[in-house]
Amino acid sequence: MVQRTLAQQSESRNLDAASDTRLSGTAEIQEEAVSAPAQDGPRYRQSGFWPRQRLRLTLLGFIALLVASVWWRDVVWMSHTFWPGALVTLCGVALRVWAAGTLCKHEALAMHGPYAFMRHPLYAGTGLVAIGQGLMSGIPFAGIWFPMLWLALYRPAMREEEGFLTSIYGDQYRDYARRVPALVPRLWGHKSALPGDFSWSQAWRNREYEGILVNVCAALIYGCLSALR
Repeated sequence: MVQRTLAQQSESRNLDAASDTRLSGTAEIQEEAVSAPAQDGPRYRQSGFWPRQRLRLTLLGFIALLVASVWWRDVVWMSHTFWPGALVTLCGVALRVWAAGTLCKHEALAMHGPYAFMRHPLYAGTGLVAIGQGLMSGIPFAGIWFPMLWLALYRPAMREEEGFLTSIYGDQYRDYARRVPALVPRLWGHKSALPGDFSWSQAWRNREYEGILVNVCAALIYGCLSALR
């Protein structure tokens, strides 16, 4: 009887120890889960109609301009504006590639590379492309009104994006916005603007090759139209 009682007490102590071990392990797992940093930060999602549809509308605008150039271009005007337009387009594409090669989305606030000179270099590059394609189209004054349409389309997206960045980075982004203009670049940058921050693989991950392909095709078509007298 005494041996049976001692055995039962020993078994009870073993069960209690095992239970304590399981509870301790659970507590450690929960503490690790709480203290572990989140792998993915908040991601920007466009909410307004214009910010969400700006890429589709931009592509439709470029297609409409190309079609209009086929039917209503001014040959004399185009002979003077094609090459300046091609140069401006090249500058816009280069700016976009530079920005895409330095931007690591959803990881940190970009303040280096072209972002040391302006807050929205990707949008500024698209604006230069709009000016360049307007000039290449051969439609009189398209190099003026086409980028104005671009600005009306992209301004709401810039405001919404800046509101999101302010909500995430707070005073850090407010200070950055006070120092760096939105689209017109300041004439000096920070030492972080060195080209060593650029990565072709990062530009590829940001799918900037799509914009390059579209602009090369558009320039070739406009070039063929310019050669037709």
